Amino acid sequence: MKKLLLCLVAMLFCSLCVAQSSQENYLFYQIPQPDDYEGEVVSTLVAHKANNHRNKAVVYLHGYNDYFFQYQMGDSVIAHNMDFYAIELRKYGRSKKDNQRWFEVKDLSEYYPDIDSAISHIKASGTENIYFLAHSTGGLIASLYLDARRNESSIKAVVLNSPFLDYNLPKFQKNVLIPCLAFFRPLIGKMTISQGSERVYANSLLKDYGGEWVFDTLMKFPVSPSVTVNWLSAIKKGHRKVKHGLSIVQPVLVLSSDKSNVMPHNSDLVLNYRHIQQRADKLGNNITKDTIPDGKHDLALSIKPARELFYRKMFAFFEKY
Repeated sequence: MKKLLLCLVAMLFCSLCVAQSSQENYLFYQIPQPDDYEGEVVSTLVAHKANNHRNKAVVYLHGYNDYFFQYQMGDSVIAHNMDFYAIELRKYGRSKKDNQRWFEVKDLSEYYPDIDSAISHIKASGTENIYFLAHSTGGLIASLYLDARRNESSIKAVVLNSPFLDYNLPKFQKNVLIPCLAFFRPLIGKMTISQGSERVYANSLLKDYGGEWVFDTLMKFPVSPSVTVNWLSAIKKGHRKVKHGLSIVQPVLVLSSDKSNVMPHNSDLVLNYRHIQQRADKLGNNITKDTIPDGKHDLALSIKPARELFYRKMFAFFEKY
């Protein structure tokens, strides 16, 4: 009952916070969430309704150091006569408040209310069939969410775009250092860990450096900001749950590049594609795995042949269900 009341309140508030975006036909709903340990919290729901949506909607969940700017992806969904929605999680993108640290989280379940309120809004609009599309850290969050919400029958199928199911780090860092930091999280949770100064992946995306895309570098930073031990611990806990096995009831398609750390424009520079393919088997009993030749970390931002193949595989999978 409490969750239902929160969703109803969120829907009331978000209906008052609509603003037309600079991209025609995309609307942004800011949804108040209960305060947390940093104070005021909101999430953002991006919406674009198809003229003939066939009672179907795709919901996109972004990755770490990210926000929704993939309008080509949204337009592709609309072209298939499905409504498109994107969730910008708390402390990301347009949802970031002045009282918050970028991307801070202590447990990935903190994001569940953001997803719950989005699904409640979509169902209240009359759409009964929802398809999940989630990228990188969003893929990890979506997997844990679906495992926790097994009774959510409106979600019909899931496509994971390079999901962050394991750290792409040397064994000592992954198996010794991070677990030690996570153990002492109650004492050192706010301590920050540098993510380095590498910006090759960002440059491979940005039009100013030879890529194809334009995004706000104040919401998707070219150099990933430092993370806290809180964040590292939350991710480690999520990875541990995946390693032990989830029970997602929906059919899941896991897609990744076919290579890692080779060339900026035709491989995954962030995660190890072999880790993604190996851990995918732990998500549930109805898992399909495939690779996209020459795909980037975000397959939707890959070079044209790779992203077109990604879309073909994604929509073919959704059409099956």
